[in-house]
Amino acid sequence: MNPLHHELCTLIDREHSRAQADRIIAWVGTSQPRFDALLALVLGPEKRRAQRASWPLSECAIAHPRLVRRHLPALLEILSRKGLHDALRRHIFRLLQFIDIPPAHHVAAASAAFDALGSPGDPVAVKVCAMTVLHRLAAFFPGLEVELRHLVGEQLPRQTAAFHIRARQLFGGSLAEP
Repeated sequence: MNPLHHELCTLIDREHSRAQADRIIAWVGTSQPRFDALLALVLGPEKRRAQRASWPLSECAIAHPRLVRRHLPALLEILSRKGLHDALRRHIFRLLQFIDIPPAHHVAAASAAFDALGSPGDPVAVKVCAMTVLHRLAAFFPGLEVELRHLVGEQLPRQTAAFHIRARQLFGGSLAEP
C-alpha cells in the first residue's frame, strides 16, 4: 500500500468532524501528491471514505485551485453516476462554485449542474451550489441565464428558505415565480 494512501486512510477513518477535516486539509496543504491521494479516495470504491474525503477535498480545491484543475474531467464524470452519495455531489458542486472552470469543461459542468438543479431528488444544498455554478457559467453563454432563471423560478414555490436566499443573492428581486 502506498504510504500516502495509508496515512490518509488512517486520518479519514479516525473520525468525521470539522477538526478532523481541518487536520486533513493541513496534511494536504499545497502538495499535489497528497491532494491526488485524497482525490483517489473520493473516486474510489469505498463509499464511506469517499464521503468523508469529499469535504476536505472541496476545502483544499477552494484554497488551492491549481491542485484540482487536471482532475476536473474525473470530478465532472463522477457527478453523472447514479447512486452517488449526496455529500459527494454537494462538495463537488461546492468546489465548482469557487474555481475558474476552464472553457473545455464548461458544457460538462453546465450539464451536470442543470441535471442537479432540475432533479426533484437532489437536496437543496446540492441545488443551490449547482445554481451558483450555472450563474457563473452564464457569463460565457448568453442564453444560459434565461434558462436558469426559468428553472429557478419554476421551483421557487416548493423550495426551502435556503433555495430562496440563494436565488435572491444571485438574481436580486428580478426573479419572479411563474
